[in-house]
Formats: sequence, C-alpha cells, structure tokens
Amino acid sequence: MLGYTSEELRSLTFQDITHPEDLQRDLLLFKKLIQGNEDKYQTEKRYIHKTGKTVWALLSVTIIRNTNNTPQYFISQINDISRRKKIETESEDYLSLAIDQNKSLKDFVDIINHDLRTHVGNLDTLSRFLKEEIKEIDKNENYGLMCQSIKNLNEVLLQLNNTIKDNLQTQKKLTPVNLANVVENSFINIKALAIAQQVVLINEIPNNITINTVPAYLDSILINFISNAIKYNSPKRNSFVKISVENNQDNLVLKIADNGLGIDLDKHRESLFAPKTTFHNNQDSRGIGLFITENHVLSLGGSIKVESKPDEGTTFYIQFPKK
Repeated sequence: MLGYTSEELRSLTFQDITHPEDLQRDLLLFKKLIQGNEDKYQTEKRYIHKTGKTVWALLSVTIIRNTNNTPQYFISQINDISRRKKIETESEDYLSLAIDQNKSLKDFVDIINHDLRTHVGNLDTLSRFLKEEIKEIDKNENYGLMCQSIKNLNEVLLQLNNTIKDNLQTQKKLTPVNLANVVENSFINIKALAIAQQVVLINEIPNNITINTVPAYLDSILINFISNAIKYNSPKRNSFVKISVENNQDNLVLKIADNGLGIDLDKHRESLFAPKTTFHNNQDSRGIGLFITENHVLSLGGSIKVESKPDEGTTFYIQFPKK
C-alpha cells in the first residue's frame, strides 16, 4: 500500500509515514487512547507513500489493556480509500461547477428578462410606428412576416424564462401543443432566410397531431434543424426542407428531410452531435446547434437517428415517447 518492504516499514513510526497536515489530529486521538478517555477511534487520514505520493486511508485503532487497565498494545486496521476519495473530490468539483453554471444560468435569465425583451419591445413599437406612418403597409407580406416573427420571438423568450426559472422537471412540466402550428411558426420565424437562399419549406404535419413537450425546447430543435438545412442547401438543384411525422403506437417520430449538401456519416457519425464540430466550410458555423439540439431531445426522453449521403441530402428522425 505504501511501497515499503516489511523490513523498511518496521523501522518507521506511524509519525514518519503520516501526512504532516494530518499528524496533529492523529496524535490527539492517540493520546486519548493512552489516557483512557477512549478505547478506540476511527479516522480518515493521509499517509505518505515511499515515492512521495499521498495515500488516503481509513484508520481504525483499538487499544488493548491488561487486567490492571495498563495499555499493552494497539490493533490498527488501515484500508486504502484513495479511489473513493478521488471520486468524492471529483464529485465536489462537479458540484462546484454545477453551482457556478447555475448562477451563470440565473444571470442569463436576468439578461433575457431585461435586455432581450427590451429589444423585442422596441421592435414591436417600431412596427406599430411603421403601420401608422405608411398606409396599407400591413398588406405587405414582408411586414406581416416581421410582425409575426417579433410576436413569436417574444413568446420564445417568455417560454425560456419560465422554463429556467421553474428549475424544469421535464416529466412534470410537459405542455400539449399542436405540432403543425409549431412547425408553421418555425417556418415563419426563418422564412426570410429561406427566401434569401431560395429554399422551399414544406409542412406535411396533419392538423390533428398533438405532442406533449417543453415548447421552448421544441422551438429550438426545429429552428436548429431547419436553419442548418437552409444554410447547407445545394446550389445544384431546387432546394427544400420537408417536415413530416410518423404517429406510431408508443412514439411520435418527427422527420426533417432536405436535399442539401449532406453529411459523410462514415467520417462524422461518431462526432455528429459533439460540440464545436462542423462538417462544411461555412464561416457562420460554430458547431453548437446539433449539440444543443441533441441535449434538448434527450431531456424530453427522445432520441435522434440520421440518414445522410454527401451531395444528396439529410434526414433526421426525432423520436418522442408518447408517455
């Protein structure tokens, strides 16, 4: 355990092999046994290995006395608990990290509440000014899309705020939503980008499909997949993004298909959802979207499968449990 031979160990006292920071406490416990205040003690302490490294141990000591109550000898049992202490230390580090991240998350919520919603409110006010100043502007399709996007953005921010503030417990916080409407709103939010890239958006979701979900998560999932499909469209053909659904007995499978650049799964399958991973030379790519999306899907109890071929297109299958 400590790297010494039997002969070497017999030539040392326990003080010689005890970590200096633990020695004083160990001596106090030892003194209580000698004085008769205690018959035994147990403590966690650090020993020094022959190589100089630290070894954590659980030390149990019992004093043996004769009939006159005079100390005769000690029985000590030393168990190596280094692995357990390492796990405990790592757990404490993770807990500390989680606490720090939780604080950062709360700070982010405050930013959402104040800064972002202030900007959204400003955009809403400007849209009303435009309506007052420009006659019949509300008949302009782009103006209508802008107003709807502002409204949807405000709702998304509100959903995100409520989700984080409530310290979400997914199974208890699911909300039923009409899937066709959610997809249509996602299309509206990203329609300007689709028009600019000449990508057709196709919603094949029946109007009677309801899904129990966290609305903010589902919005994020759809926006990430749709925007990626638009961003990586192929200039060789008329591009589309088509969303459909398979309504099985136990699961609802959302299918998002495109005919864009595709992904080489032989090369990238294992790293598909890893953070900071990109698959095409696009200056706007940060490699975060799919990582966030997979985490949202997993937190909702779902899973993702993908089929893709380079220069043919990609289809994502997002499976959500009905229960």
